[in-house]
Amino acid sequence: VDAGLKSRQYRIEVGDGVKILAHDERTLMQAFYHLEDLMNLRKAPFLKKGVETRRSVFEVRMAHSGYGNDMFPEAHLKQLAHAGMTAIIVFLDDIDKTKMQEYQDLKALIRLARKNGLDTYLYSYITAFAHPDDGQAAFDDTYGRIAGYYPEAKGIILVGESCQFPSKDPRVQPRTWKQ
Repeated sequence: VDAGLKSRQYRIEVGDGVKILAHDERTLMQAFYHLEDLMNLRKAPFLKKGVETRRSVFEVRMAHSGYGNDMFPEAHLKQLAHAGMTAIIVFLDDIDKTKMQEYQDLKALIRLARKNGLDTYLYSYITAFAHPDDGQAAFDDTYGRIAGYYPEAKGIILVGESCQFPSKDPRVQPRTWKQ
């Protein structure tokens, strides 16, 4: 690990041996995945001599499960990390409840994702039918509770249509998609 490199950057030096430098441990993991891909493409453990410096274009690359809605077995998490993803998205209806499952131990999933080099973002479907002009209490009660319960989550994604934030526009009041 070489903190002198830019964030998300790694360098592979191939000479008499192989030297890998990376900004942090996650980037180092991506360097090893790249080497694995190179050798798999050649179908042999051969590398060209020289220096290659690479840097991920995106700081965060999120993926929702391609395995099944809100389902992330460890093998799938490994595939996502190997493909260059940095985070997973889980649709959250409430504490340990996802869009598709009545119960899922999300704390365990967050730890498993982290073990495989992935952060977890919670995409909230939890409604907070309050307007920001009405004060912070509704948001603190709703999303503060979630943030407090999942301190290891990287963040909570709030989308107005999913969370049912009301509008003060008289043309859309008071309808919600749940009515």
